[in-house]
Amino acid sequence: MNFYKEMTTDEQKNYYCKMLEMIGSLSNLFSESPKPYLVSRVTENLFCRCLDAENLSRSDVTADAKKNSVGIGIKTWVGSNLQKIAEFNSLKKTYEYGRSDF
Repeated sequence: MNFYKEMTTDEQKNYYCKMLEMIGSLSNLFSESPKPYLVSRVTENLFCRCLDAENLSRSDVTADAKKNSVGIGIKTWVGSNLQKIAEFNSLKKTYEYGRSDF
């Protein structure tokens, strides 16, 4: 399923893109890079507000947002290969030291 195409209106998509552009343009106030910098927490909140999704980003789950029964991961990259893909905070002890007894 393509959430962006199937579960959002054109008005929502346009609003979301406009808000991302506005936030990206503000990054020039605190950075000398010509590339916009989007803080991950801001992008998660904008996504949920603009596209009418439930914000799960502060929860200990792998999805950052949910709409109907679809979980959505919202990720930002800054050019490094050391990017996080998912967080499993409540399962940390399960994954520590190569444990596989779960």
